[in-house]
Amino acid sequence: MGQQPLCGATGGAALRRGKIADTWGRKRAFLTGLTIFVAGSVLAGFPTSTATWISARAVQAIGAAFIMPSTLSTGKPYSAANTAQQPLVCGAR
Repeated sequence: MGQQPLCGATGGAALRRGKIADTWGRKRAFLTGLTIFVAGSVLAGFPTSTATWISARAVQAIGAAFIMPSTLSTGKPYSAANTAQQPLVCGAR
């Protein structure tokens, strides 16, 4: 039960970040999210206290909320008829 509020907050944040990805552009939103996520990862790698570690994980969640909508929408421009242009995902086409 402890992770459910955090998952709901991340999901809601991803919806709002999806709108930002539409406004800013997918690449810019992805790079912004990646920068935030990496900053959170560095902070989580060297925590000085439990509160610092939890805060760093929250920063990672914010970065992931920026990254998710951008990566999920990259396959959208490809049509089903033209599968040769689709990117290879996890080794399966």
